[in-house]
Order: sequence, then structure tokens, then C-alpha cells
Amino acid sequence: MRRTLAVQKRQSSTPSRALSTLRHGKPVVALIILLGSLMMYSVNSAVSQDDPLARYRWKARVLVVLAADPESPVLAEQKRQIESMKGGAGERDLVLVQPPAGSAQAKALRTRLSLGDEPFQAVLVGKDGGAKLRAAKPITARELTATIDAMPMRQDEMRQRSQPRS
Repeated sequence: MRRTLAVQKRQSSTPSRALSTLRHGKPVVALIILLGSLMMYSVNSAVSQDDPLARYRWKARVLVVLAADPESPVLAEQKRQIESMKGGAGERDLVLVQPPAGSAQAKALRTRLSLGDEPFQAVLVGKDGGAKLRAAKPITARELTATIDAMPMRQDEMRQRSQPRS
């Protein structure tokens, strides 16, 4: 008799009980996945709202220029260097972001790029959003083009443009 009860208990606690747990566990797992997805979406949205460069990610390379004095000769020189690139800036998907000194955007960019309060800063940001080149003086057109052209994504762009279109 004892042996029969033990076998019956063992049988009742195996397949049907496990199957019951799986059936009831599926909604819980789906709910956990849904909540996790919502949390990740809200975190990503908050990050992109706080990131002043988020709208350029995967679309353009950005030269961020921060100058304490809008009339400074170093700022004028940086602008000359960009203008001397002629069509090269457009071909390399390079945009200039130069917020007014002391503005909320300038502060957000200093925070985003981990910059101090130096009177002049130039930072080249890649399409992936990472800082590729930093300088406390104007970056020459030659240095900008060389740095950008050495980037793997730019190498791919040049290869794609050189292939004949069919």
C-alpha cells in the first residue's frame, strides 16, 4: 500500500504538474519580456533627449566647436579650415555644430563630450556618436579629412561610391 501511494504521488507531480506550470508560466514570461522592452525603450528615449547629438547619429559626422568668445581668432580660423574643404565636407557627411557660448546646448555638449571650460574646443564626432578627435586649437582641413577618411565607415562609403552602379 505504501509503495502504491509513493508511485501515485511521483506520477502526479511529474508531467501534468510541469505542463500546468508551463501553461501558466507563459503569460508571466511574456509580461516580463514586455516590461523589459518598455523599460529599454524609455531609457533609450531619455538618453536621446539628453543627447544634443542624437539626431546626427548614423547620419552625419559632426565637428563640435565650442568657443567662449564668438569673435575669437581661433574660432574664425576653424571656420576658414572648414570652408577650405569645399565639397569635401559634404562628401564626408560633415556638419558643423557651434552653439552660442554659455547656452544650454553648449553646456549639454560640454557634458556629453566630457569637456572642461577651456576657451576653445573642437571635437570631431563620428557617425557612431563617439569622439574621434579632440583639440584645444583649430583642426586643420587636412587633419579633418585624414581622420575621417581613415574611419572604417568612411572606407566603406568610399568603396561603395567607387563601384559601378548597375
